[in-house]
Amino acid sequence: MKKEILDNGLSVYSYCLPATHSVCISLYVKSGSIYENVDNNGISHLLEHLHFRKLGTLTQEELFDKTDLLGTTLCAETGQEYTRYYIKVFPTRFIECLQLFVNIMIFSNWTDEELEAERSLILDEMRTSDSNSPFSKAARLLLWRNHPLSFPVIGNERSLSSLTLNDVVNFKKEHYTKEKMAIVITGNFNEPEIINANQLLSGVVLESNTSIFIKPQLITCSRKPDIKILNENTPNTDVCLNFDIDASINPEALTLLNSILGGGTSSTLQRKIREQYGTPYDIYSEVESHCDISVLKIHFIATAEKVIFVLEQIVHTINQMKISITNDDLMKNIVFYTDNLLFWLDDPEFLNFYYAWDAFYLSDTYNSIEELSKRFSNISISDIMQAAQQIFKPQNSSILLSGKVTGLRRLDLCNVINGLSESEN
Repeated sequence: MKKEILDNGLSVYSYCLPATHSVCISLYVKSGSIYENVDNNGISHLLEHLHFRKLGTLTQEELFDKTDLLGTTLCAETGQEYTRYYIKVFPTRFIECLQLFVNIMIFSNWTDEELEAERSLILDEMRTSDSNSPFSKAARLLLWRNHPLSFPVIGNERSLSSLTLNDVVNFKKEHYTKEKMAIVITGNFNEPEIINANQLLSGVVLESNTSIFIKPQLITCSRKPDIKILNENTPNTDVCLNFDIDASINPEALTLLNSILGGGTSSTLQRKIREQYGTPYDIYSEVESHCDISVLKIHFIATAEKVIFVLEQIVHTINQMKISITNDDLMKNIVFYTDNLLFWLDDPEFLNFYYAWDAFYLSDTYNSIEELSKRFSNISISDIMQAAQQIFKPQNSSILLSGKVTGLRRLDLCNVINGLSESEN
């Protein structure tokens, strides 16, 4: 990975993959729901959409026609900590596509009518989106309380309806600046093409904003555990058991712990709970990662009368993992993060996001795929068990139940989760 800071202050990261047949170009912006407040929640997502309503001199129809002629599609996504615009194209069309990203960085001349048209589409999307369902709202508030991570990326009807064109343009001036944007290029290109690309990008006049964004303090790893119960008219109970993870946990050990527990195809939760007892129908774990904190989530759906039993089995399984993970468990999971990690070198688009997250959002350093593979190779069973001991504690936990909750009491749930503090032999 090569990093250059151009004369106009823009950071450009590039990584050549000569064996591939495409180039992925992305513009990353430090703009997302974490940078918003209760009054402008959803503005990052709205701003992303407006670039597809009109971009420079191109109308929406002309933009789509242009990318069709280039044999590609301009895509975008807004997350909690970033907005990303990206395109994957045949190498000979790489430089021609760059002008689209120049326009994204500098264009903001939309009309009120264009804003209203895009707002209307997002409001329609919002009414059918799962992000504003009672379960999703409760899950975010349970995990993040009043922190901006609890805001839905899409926003809410009240905040979105109040945004003016002036609000959107000012937000872009504040966040689409040379300090808060980066171009990342991965794939099959040569040195003269990167020189031409940097010359084109150097000519862009960019706003500057040197103010440091201070994120609100997260209150984590100090729970009771936290319990939220939603009584919904459904036949089963949807359960999500969460564990806060602070930055001291080794990330590779965490990845392998999750894979062994419930993220892999032959995970412990699947084998020891679902297949052994035939309940619940499905059970899995996943890690939700942010710049300074992660959360490990265990999710399952069961009938109300079996929820406590399933939770007891989860707690028993977790406690066993604190003291006993087999070499077989490790071997069936680690290959996906050593040998198979090199598959990323065949995918410029996936690699593009990995390097951007590592080098632009997390820090100014990065691990090559080969280095990352070696880091996983160096993780021992002891490292994984130590991560389990640090993570799986009652004070790190929260649990959300939604659906049919007849007979489920907070005290019973608390007693089960408090069993995490007990050591099993």
